[in-house]
Amino acid sequence: MTTSTTVTDPHDEACPGCRKTVGVRQVLATPPGVYEGACSGCGMGWAITTVNPQPYLDRLTAAVERLTAARSLSRRLHALAEEAPMITNEELRDRLLALADRARALP
Repeated sequence: MTTSTTVTDPHDEACPGCRKTVGVRQVLATPPGVYEGACSGCGMGWAITTVNPQPYLDRLTAAVERLTAARSLSRRLHALAEEAPMITNEELRDRLLALADRARALP
C-alpha cells in the first residue's frame, strides 16, 4: 500500500507529462533518495532518484591530484630557470632530466 499526498502549492513539482500542478501527488512510501510522483490529470507516474556522486568525486579528486603534481613540477621548473645562470651546464642538464622523469611519472 502506498501513501500519497496531493500537491496544492502551484510552485511545487509539475507533471512531466501534462506540465500541470493540479492533481499531482507525491507518493510518500518510497525508498530514501527517491521522489515518486503521480498525476491524476493525465495518469502519468514518475520517479526521480539522486545520482551517485561517488564516480564523479573520484574523477574530480584524481584531476585535482594531477593538477597539484603538475603545479609542483611547474614551480620546480621555474625555480630551476631562475637558478640556471648560477649553475653549471651539467647540473642544469641533470636537474632538467630529473624533472622530465617526474613529469613522465605523473598520472
